Amino acid sequence: MKKALAKKSILNSPLTKIDRLILQRYEPVLDMLSNLLGAECEAVLHSLEDLEHSVIKITNAHLTGRKAGAPITNTALRMLKQIESGQTMVSSAYFTHSKTGKRMRSITQAIYGENQRIIGLLCVNLNLDIPLADFFQFLFNDTTNSKQESQQTEHFAENAEDLLQQITQQVITEVNLDPTISIANRNKQIIFLLNQKGVFELKGAIKQVAELLNLSIHTVYMHLRKHQK
Repeated sequence: MKKALAKKSILNSPLTKIDRLILQRYEPVLDMLSNLLGAECEAVLHSLEDLEHSVIKITNAHLTGRKAGAPITNTALRMLKQIESGQTMVSSAYFTHSKTGKRMRSITQAIYGENQRIIGLLCVNLNLDIPLADFFQFLFNDTTNSKQESQQTEHFAENAEDLLQQITQQVITEVNLDPTISIANRNKQIIFLLNQKGVFELKGAIKQVAELLNLSIHTVYMHLRKHQK
């Protein structure tokens, strides 16, 4: 694996069109980190094409006071050297301080482009000076759009067959406990809900659902066609 990693980076050198597209694909990752960890997590996307204006995108910029177009930092350059010398993609976690003295725990990931060269960096800085109570309040704050969605159980199965069976059994239980659904319509409703959950995108799902419901594959297909219409 190490032999496939870059031995050098692009510093102040033009990026290719593909390189720029790769960097753009990382931009949503910054929003994801912000949504997960809140306003005290700064994420920065650097391009190594122009070190004087390396910052392409930054979230929660209030932590360091930077904005897009800001230069790379000495620490980011040091982490880049660590990544190159270690033939890895991610630096070790490290501690740093903002201009205002905020203590931060940080980590840097290399972004590889064409020809296995490092074209950018994704740096994440987590403010350690935030009161722990405030951080936990954010973590436990429900930001989902619906109460039903926030109460859904995520299935961590060992394989696809186990996943499908877990979801199907859960839906069967929900439908059987719903007094508004007649016995004659329960299988139809189960198939409808499974389809909504994307179960039938899994390979072999129709056959397995048919077996769990004691139905023919043709019947499952029939209900699916009706729902799609």
